[in-house]
Amino acid sequence: MSQDRITFRTDSMDKSQFEQLVSALGLTTSSALNLFIKAAVREQRLPIDLALDPRIDANSAMARAEINRILEERTRRANDPSTQWLTSDQVRESLGL
Repeated sequence: MSQDRITFRTDSMDKSQFEQLVSALGLTTSSALNLFIKAAVREQRLPIDLALDPRIDANSAMARAEINRILEERTRRANDPSTQWLTSDQVRESLGL
């Protein structure tokens, strides 16, 4: 697979906070951005749903294990060709909104 490099500018404080966040999630900046790009292309939307629960101490082994379990499950589902993705309109319709 051919790879290209993407370079962009961002605020240094945002970059530092993002690096801390993805590190707590067990990812690198590159892997987090690649996950974001792949999900956006697949879903044809911006997939903003990775988050740390502020009640969890991200430094604890238990929290890291739970975060890794969640990421592995989401990755498995995202790569499963039988996974059916709903549009936001379909979700609203199913909820009667």
